[in-house]
Amino acid sequence: MKTLSILILLVVLSSCMPTKTMYYWGNYEKTYYEKVKNPSDEANVAHIETLKKIIEKTKNSSTKNIGPGIFAEYGYTLLLNGKTEDAAIYFLKEKETFPISNTIVNFISK
Repeated sequence: MKTLSILILLVVLSSCMPTKTMYYWGNYEKTYYEKVKNPSDEANVAHIETLKKIIEKTKNSSTKNIGPGIFAEYGYTLLLNGKTEDAAIYFLKEKETFPISNTIVNFISK
């Protein structure tokens, strides 16, 4: 009975421990949701700022890996704003970081 109690206690305590995620997403989920739920220039700018912050935080970090699609989405926003050369840089970064994204990035960048 004592062993079972200790085992249950360990399971409960371990479930309360914070988990380390594989990728750093920053505030992405919240700002993307707001951008989709309430489309506005403010929501769009806030989401773009979040993308920039994620890129900056992960740039020189050895503990934070950028999430798949962040470079591509940021590049796409640049492309929509007529900054094709800058967009190409971020599309290339996406393809280098996540080679599986080649097909979709090539499609988006055309």
